[in-house]
Amino acid sequence: MAANSPLDLFGQLTGEDIGGTWNDDNATGALTAANVDLTLLAIGIYNFSYTVVNGNCTSTSIVPVTVEIAPEAGTATNFDICISDFTTGQTLDLFNQLTGNDAGGAWNDDDTTGVLSGSNVDLTLLSTGSYDFTYTVPALGTCASDSVTVTITLNDIAAPSASMNQDFCDNATVADLVATGNNIQWYEDAALTMLSNSTDALIDGEDYYATQIDGLTNCESSVAVAVVVTIFNTPNTGIDVPLTVCSDVTAVDLFSALDGSQDNGGIWLDTDGTGALLVICLMLLWLLMEVMILNMQLLEMLRVQIVLLS
Repeated sequence: MAANSPLDLFGQLTGEDIGGTWNDDNATGALTAANVDLTLLAIGIYNFSYTVVNGNCTSTSIVPVTVEIAPEAGTATNFDICISDFTTGQTLDLFNQLTGNDAGGAWNDDDTTGVLSGSNVDLTLLSTGSYDFTYTVPALGTCASDSVTVTITLNDIAAPSASMNQDFCDNATVADLVATGNNIQWYEDAALTMLSNSTDALIDGEDYYATQIDGLTNCESSVAVAVVVTIFNTPNTGIDVPLTVCSDVTAVDLFSALDGSQDNGGIWLDTDGTGALLVICLMLLWLLMEVMILNMQLLEMLRVQIVLLS
């Protein structure tokens, strides 16, 4: 009734003389001059009379105002949900989003999604976006129909980006995995049911799945990016053993300064830039050449002896 209030009673008369007065015959308290505040009236019929006096002559007209029950579609509350929060076969009863509504109305699928059955919406058949569903209560008597719309919004965010294959040393943890996105979450399974702890040790050959969380909607991406982990054993350079040499020693085997647990295939670096490491290499080469020369001399002596004997 608020839309039609106040009601100007002069609009309900024709041909009347001016100068008359209005009377609230039922003492509703809703009359001010010629205007009736309809919001103060309950369902029923109320009379308001207009009287014009001309000398000894009096003329009165009565305007009945009938307040009928108007259709009420109620007040709607919109519904937002993250796609990642869906449960299997999840539906929404649209009546749960209405308050103060009359029964007997009908729901309409405004966007022709095909997911509406009665008042139930199959959320799992909708993709990211917003969808409108309108409830209409038909006209009643002289009162027009009433409608209200519920908007369902499904939120999602794309998966983060990451390199498909990532290599680590054997002391790596989930915290070492790399993905680009907002508030990255790592899972151990493609179904995204096993959330990893940042301190969990990475496993060689395992798949890990990353999602991200939307900073605006707080929705987690329903799709994850997969990463395959390869673990390499950390090389062992052994444990250093204190080495003391005399000043008259011209060369030393650096491996004697290790405990023997080291892996093969490493290289030595002269970290202080002394140049001594190069000298050691040259000395070893010189010793090798000396051995070769000595062997050649022995062979020559043997050949001479054989000739003399013959």
